[in-house]
Amino acid sequence: MPTLLLAFGLAACGNGGEADGRAGAAGGQQEMREAELAFYDCMRGEGVDVKDPDPSANGINITGLDMKDPKTKAAMEQCRKLLPGGGDAPEIDADGLEALRTFVGCMRDKGIDMPDPGSDGSLRLPEGVDPQSTQFQGAMEECREHMKGQRMIVRGGGQSGQ
Repeated sequence: MPTLLLAFGLAACGNGGEADGRAGAAGGQQEMREAELAFYDCMRGEGVDVKDPDPSANGINITGLDMKDPKTKAAMEQCRKLLPGGGDAPEIDADGLEALRTFVGCMRDKGIDMPDPGSDGSLRLPEGVDPQSTQFQGAMEECREHMKGQRMIVRGGGQSGQ
């Protein structure tokens, strides 16, 4: 099943050899932004209509795509290699998993009944939830601070049961 990254929370990897890590983190962020843009271009090149990326957010947002559509599936397989780590979820430690649990708790407090995160750090959207809805977007905005730089990996679920 394809991995979807919702638009926020990508942390830069490594410090690029910089003493304090700030310059390396900025370089890592730039590399991730370029990879994200290449992914969007690839998806469009494969004939999938993806929304323009949000320049104020890190990560990709491909919610709303029909992941059951053969053309979309093929494009994901072709383009995911352009993402950091090939689009796969990075290793998650206990602190990262706890941050995801706190995030999920916040989402539940805001009326989005998200299941607990998987042991790999993946999340599922509840069936029938529209990730573009005002309620979901408002909850995301209020709860994102709990992510503490964790990448949000979403597998399936959502409005059309993808």
